[in-house]
Amino acid sequence: MADGFWKALRTKLVETGLAYAQQVRVVNELKQLSPEDAQERFREYVRGLSTTARAGFTVTLAALANNERNTEAKRFIEALRAIVGRVERAAARQAAGLNADMIFSVAS
Repeated sequence: MADGFWKALRTKLVETGLAYAQQVRVVNELKQLSPEDAQERFREYVRGLSTTARAGFTVTLAALANNERNTEAKRFIEALRAIVGRVERAAARQAAGLNADMIFSVAS
């Protein structure tokens, strides 16, 4: 039983590490693009993430921003974090609307 726990924990840690490395890679790729292209590419990327993945990416961006000493790079990362927040709020509004539609259709 304990062996299964450690195996599951190890798997989850590896998955988390791989996700973090991929997220850092995306941020570094975005730094190479024009601001407009970076924002559009990032919006597309974030929209494709699950709610859990977006939450994880928000944590990654917060850590990157906190550790960044270059003011311009820090602002860039914080702007990315704001985009994630807007996408998350839009997804929540959409989910709430879909849930309300489902409730009203069941009630009729």
